[in-house]
Amino acid sequence: MIKHKIRTTLGTDESPWPQSRQSVTFILKWLGMITGALGAVWLALNLSTSGWGYTLFAVSSASWLVAGLLMKEHSLTSMNVIYFAINLMGIYRWLLA
Repeated sequence: MIKHKIRTTLGTDESPWPQSRQSVTFILKWLGMITGALGAVWLALNLSTSGWGYTLFAVSSASWLVAGLLMKEHSLTSMNVIYFAINLMGIYRWLLA
């Protein structure tokens, strides 16, 4: 009985989501983390190509936005809608204008 409770609590027996949804969320979260970190480094280097860091930020915020939707995390989703809009402004200002 205790072993079953522990495994169920940890999500190893029955998960509220299908395995494929968990895998997509896992990939999106790591993609968001990696592209966000790389975008920050690229901007911090202040190179002539640093504006491309905003494209990485946009990929990051889009990844986190979709992950937030899949996880039903409304605050995470809302924050990344705002970040995505800011990143689009950065792309426009640095790369298109």
